Amino acid sequence: MIWADHRELGSGVIEALRKRGSEHEVRTLPVADYVVDHRVFIERKTTPDFLGSLKTGRLFRQVAALARGGQKRALIVEGLPVVFSGDVNPDAVRGALVSLAVAWQTPVLYSESPEETAWLLETIHKQLERSGLRVPLKSWPGKKPDDPGARKRLILESLPRIGPVLAGQLLKKFDSLEKIFAASDKDLRSLKGIGKKRSEEIREIIREAKAVYYFAR
Repeated sequence: MIWADHRELGSGVIEALRKRGSEHEVRTLPVADYVVDHRVFIERKTTPDFLGSLKTGRLFRQVAALARGGQKRALIVEGLPVVFSGDVNPDAVRGALVSLAVAWQTPVLYSESPEETAWLLETIHKQLERSGLRVPLKSWPGKKPDDPGARKRLILESLPRIGPVLAGQLLKKFDSLEKIFAASDKDLRSLKGIGKKRSEEIREIIREAKAVYYFAR
């Protein structure tokens, strides 16, 4: 299934998906323009939009939101290659592309038209199906669930590098978010598959999220 954000209705991509007979649904997505098979979060930009968001800094804020949303992500740039377009220094554009690919692990795919973008989305979906990849899915980023346990899981899964399996382990052991935030390095290492380095990473992520959680309550 390909989910498309309702703001993409005038882009031509959704119409192209319909003409191709692709399984898709339009809804309001909190992050990304398209979500493929619940697992790949994709932002679509025209070339002018890419360059404009690069100049304002909006580009990397959006990519950070993609990183929080899903385990896999990509950026589709529709139009002329960005390095040779607009008034942005080509070296600045190349540097941004390197940062996206290496630091953010977000590949940039090029498309010449909405029809080609639809083809890319459909191909991503088909390759996921053919690969037989069946990783645990993150909770769907829509309306907040009414169940308290589901809400806790959703909060944990929204943090970088904390997927469904780890979120489940943390909640099973500590039960509450408050106890998870207060967990020691030793407590975390008692979980299956978590060593010293991983526990330090988790504690750093949780430390950053702790202040936000208590502020937003």
